[in-house]
Amino acid sequence: EELAERGKLQACHTPFERDLPAWVNERARKMGLSLEGRAVHYLISCSGGELATVASNIAQLISYIHPKTKAALPDVEALFRRKAEDDVFRLADLLLEQKRGEALRVLDALFQEGTRAPEIVAALAGQLERWRKASARLAEGRTPEEVGTELRIPPFFQGAFFSKLKGVSRTQLPAYSKALLACDEDFKSGRLSERL
Repeated sequence: EELAERGKLQACHTPFERDLPAWVNERARKMGLSLEGRAVHYLISCSGGELATVASNIAQLISYIHPKTKAALPDVEALFRRKAEDDVFRLADLLLEQKRGEALRVLDALFQEGTRAPEIVAALAGQLERWRKASARLAEGRTPEEVGTELRIPPFFQGAFFSKLKGVSRTQLPAYSKALLACDEDFKSGRLSERL
């Protein structure tokens, strides 16, 4: 009862995807750090859009660049790495966009970082499955917000996810799944090396 009299309720909602860069900038500013625009986006991508991770990463970045108070993209890249899984999602996007050259460069970078073919195939298969399920749910009349929550797609990535899905034909996803299965069988049976 005493708390009810003295306190007040304050709603705290996570920022929308479009507001996340401004939130990160403001959070960094309150902690005494100025961030370059590209550094903000890199920080977000390294955290999967999770606010607690972003805040923790900002604190680490402040310690890393001390006594400087302004961080640029190279500072952030030196401290944090994008998750290999994020690069696989980027690879899936490039494949859907038919950007084969860029896709091969991402794939080469993944191999150089030590990522193995089974990990890449599993992540690609997972992303294809998410697209398939999302496409089916949207066809049933569900909203993108409902589908995003059900499939546990971080809010920061939902815009890009559903935008990409709009450009996918009904035949494209099954064709990619079939090709991915053939690729999986080829390197597991020894017909091809992992890299090939």
